[in-house]
Amino acid sequence: MPLKNQFPIELNTKQEQVLLGSVFGDACIGHTQRHRNPYLKLSSKDADRDYIFWKYEQMEATGLFAHPPEDGRISGFGTHMWDLRSCEHVFLLPYRRLFYPEGRKTVSQEALDRLAPLGLAVWYMDDGCLEWPRGRVFLYTQGFDLQENERIRAWFTTRWGFDFHLRRVNRGKVALALHDTTQAREFLNLTRPFAVPCMSRKWGGEL
Repeated sequence: MPLKNQFPIELNTKQEQVLLGSVFGDACIGHTQRHRNPYLKLSSKDADRDYIFWKYEQMEATGLFAHPPEDGRISGFGTHMWDLRSCEHVFLLPYRRLFYPEGRKTVSQEALDRLAPLGLAVWYMDDGCLEWPRGRVFLYTQGFDLQENERIRAWFTTRWGFDFHLRRVNRGKVALALHDTTQAREFLNLTRPFAVPCMSRKWGGEL
């Protein structure tokens, strides 16, 4: 009988895109000092409760999660949060190495090249917003350094033809901004098929 943290796990294409997009966004792949194998942790504010339950529904069949999202935590900003944490599992080691090669979350070309439109939509739902009615798209990337942001910009240009610009926005946050309204509309059209209804505001309320 396999050990608890070594039972076989396989992700289908959709599940891997949800995982990848989440880790580019708000999720983390952490580990404790007591356990060598990492865990996946996802969080969402109470207003987006349906979104984290959607993620759970996509990943439930993998067996990584022993229970649905739990509420009750208050963030440092006083926000009511929902958390979803997986078991520690050897399966997550390659993803930990992909995103945390030196212990800090980073953006590699390999990780970017594995993103498909679904993963991009999840990243946008985690960390993006639409400035309405001007129609500009923002992707908040302040957790990554300048070199990583430049790598993301180049990937958007090469892979999708989107000309994002690095901008400092509210309270000094760093964002990649897509000011061209035609390109912004194309970005929204690319990701809209994967939008979760409770996140429709990021597509101007239209799905």
